[in-house]
Amino acid sequence: MVDVSVGKLSVSGSDERSRALRELLYATVMTPLLLFPEPSRELASMEASVAAVGLGVVVGAAVSLTLSDAQLGPQDDLLGTVVGVTIIGAVTVLLWILLPREHIATFLHFSIAFLWGAAIASTARHVVRPALGASDSIE
Repeated sequence: MVDVSVGKLSVSGSDERSRALRELLYATVMTPLLLFPEPSRELASMEASVAAVGLGVVVGAAVSLTLSDAQLGPQDDLLGTVVGVTIIGAVTVLLWILLPREHIATFLHFSIAFLWGAAIASTARHVVRPALGASDSIE
């Protein structure tokens, strides 16, 4: 089992594995919820949607791989939740103000691709790669 130390926090390999599987479950649950509103099913343009999805997958995977071992934010769960909800609310209001209505669907496509990019990269890193390494060492 891998033991990774981040500052004062020690996270074992099984915790990283369960966190990666939770991210995959979160992406699976959030996808239909994000596709449910009518604006998400409208395409502003095919090129913009393809660019948003491609960029979302790449950025999601990059964020997942670079920040997976970092402890960002407070140690207190309640404070972390309040800060997270506040930031999400502020970004949502800002996007409603800045984005024209016809581009909200493109942003939703980016968001879904970001979720899946981060979840798949994290699962590949913490679940698939250790499993492949374990099967190679058995033989």
